[in-house]
Amino acid sequence: MRDYNNTVGANSSLEIGRGSVNFIYVKSAAAALRFEAEYEGNIFVLEMLTGDVLHMPSVFDSVRVVNDTAGAVTFSLVIGKGDFRREANLTVARPQNLAVAADITCAATAKTLILGANLSRFYATIQNSPLSAGSVRVGDTTVSAIIGAWLAPGESKLYHATEGLYVYNPNGFAVIVSAEQELS
Repeated sequence: MRDYNNTVGANSSLEIGRGSVNFIYVKSAAAALRFEAEYEGNIFVLEMLTGDVLHMPSVFDSVRVVNDTAGAVTFSLVIGKGDFRREANLTVARPQNLAVAADITCAATAKTLILGANLSRFYATIQNSPLSAGSVRVGDTTVSAIIGAWLAPGESKLYHATEGLYVYNPNGFAVIVSAEQELS
């Protein structure tokens, strides 16, 4: 795999990668380019723009870059042989603060705020105590006896939410839940 940077003149073409290339990735091009790729005796003609990929199982017999415009076009390709994978720049930021709440008692047949809204929250985990005798529902401000995700005794769920998280206890007795959240 290698970068191929060039300029193709107005109304002209360039040959690239004869017999040694099975993928072409257009990293950048000042305008659309036409690629004429000969593969197993067939000619494939494709217009390609920045971000486009042409990938075949084996090498092309020949590849020609054609510029049909009245001006020169500068382009940058990644060409090579093998499996093509786009590169990505990824930054992984480790969350800094784990905040664990004490056990929260949820009154019978009532909605209880478990964690308030927090824009710095990466995730929150809500757990129904394993000692609880009944299931509860978890959700946003609309949680009720008929709305929300069920959480059985001992179960926990992970939520990627910055809004407030509530528990509705449909039981005729109090239930204990716990919560933790990881903040930036």
